[in-house]
Amino acid sequence: MKDIEIIKSMMALKTNNLQTIADTVGISKSSVQKRIKKMEEDHIIKGFIPELNEDLLPETSTAISMIKAKYGPGYAEEIGKQISQITGICSLYYILGDYDFMAVIKARGRKDLERIINSISAIERVERSNTITVLSTMLEDLTLFYRLD
Repeated sequence: MKDIEIIKSMMALKTNNLQTIADTVGISKSSVQKRIKKMEEDHIIKGFIPELNEDLLPETSTAISMIKAKYGPGYAEEIGKQISQITGICSLYYILGDYDFMAVIKARGRKDLERIINSISAIERVERSNTITVLSTMLEDLTLFYRLD
């Protein structure tokens, strides 16, 4: 199916350049444009995110915070919404195990990381958190998951 090939091409090449995608998939540029527009209308494609070169951006710290919350009706949605509104939370997962949530944090230094952790701890039904600081990123490529094989 050409739509899947287009998506795979966009993800592998990390581009939305129509001619590059057309050359890779083997169809015309106008066909690629029409198919992408249709996939956007069908909400299959929600947008295009640029790949950033973190070496050229202001330095950030990455941390992973494991969060334990007080169980109760609707707690996951309620607490998850509050955590996800904290500036610096990049990803938030509701998980199984000893903790209820796992948050990926991007902070602009130690003071900002402290602010984020304190904001998490200030949420009423959060019982505790365990935050781990990342020393270096070995792999961070979400396109690896969505290969559509």
